[in-house]
Amino acid sequence: MHKHHKLSLIVEFTALIVLVASMVWIGQIKQSGALLTTWQLALPVVASFFVLAGFLSNMYFRWIASAGGKSALTQRNQIFFWLLALSLLSVWCIAVIKTFWMDGA
Repeated sequence: MHKHHKLSLIVEFTALIVLVASMVWIGQIKQSGALLTTWQLALPVVASFFVLAGFLSNMYFRWIASAGGKSALTQRNQIFFWLLALSLLSVWCIAVIKTFWMDGA
């Protein structure tokens, strides 16, 4: 196991717990009829970023770092990883923009 792989797993699952808890908290605020402020929406946004970053780093450790050294690592593997990472980050960015735009926060 790569030395940063364990840390990446801890970050990913801790952020996932924070994300789920913040979504429950926001659901309770919405049910009470109160308006959400920007800082209240920022908590799940930051947590979701760390979930995604942890997922991408774990994917990197599993696909790229464990490929068996530089000789087994092909440019095609790297391109595929970066295209997948950029597409996931793009979807995340679109979701964040729509969240703040649609709620008017």
